[in-house]
Amino acid sequence: MWFMYALSWIAFIVIAVCLTIAVAAGMYYVAELIEEYTSVAKRVIRIMLITVTVLNVLLIIFETQFTWTLCGIGLLSNIIYFCILADFPIIGFLSPTFLFAMVLLVIHHYFAFSFFNHHYYPFPEILAYFTIFVWTVPFCFVLSLSANDYVLPQYAEPQRSRYDGDAMTNNGGDLVSNYFKKRAKKIGLLAFMRSVQDTILPTRNKKY
Repeated sequence: MWFMYALSWIAFIVIAVCLTIAVAAGMYYVAELIEEYTSVAKRVIRIMLITVTVLNVLLIIFETQFTWTLCGIGLLSNIIYFCILADFPIIGFLSPTFLFAMVLLVIHHYFAFSFFNHHYYPFPEILAYFTIFVWTVPFCFVLSLSANDYVLPQYAEPQRSRYDGDAMTNNGGDLVSNYFKKRAKKIGLLAFMRSVQDTILPTRNKKY
């Protein structure tokens, strides 16, 4: 009996590792698609936001146990996500909109956990709420972070006023320098996965 019990744990570990690798590979593929087709990704995220907003309103109508506070936080979060989507794929990590969205995400988790602690719902329904109303849209933005690294170069407004006086000594206000400075500081899920891939996976040298 102990032998089969040990084998069951080994099988569970193997399945967990395979699922983790499969999810990571899927996220890597989706992040590359978003990086290549940013306009399509923006439309998809907008459709998802509209769908989640409509479902949130229907949740208020058909599920009377859900509090107005919890649903209101969900609707307010969607409004902030629409504001972030307006500048997609450019996402300013230190912008007030993005920081406020992160604060709302934490608050949304807190009120959701508090609600389900006081009201009984089956686990699949709890998972459905968190997946659809809490995690889906922020997860799409996380997958889209690497697309910000490949936006066409833009002239930074603060640097415009700083360097307009002397164009010959302009060391940071032109398009090219801003672009390569941005490219040198890649962040996001896809950039992280690529660094892990380059570190862990073996590379093959091409033979000519």
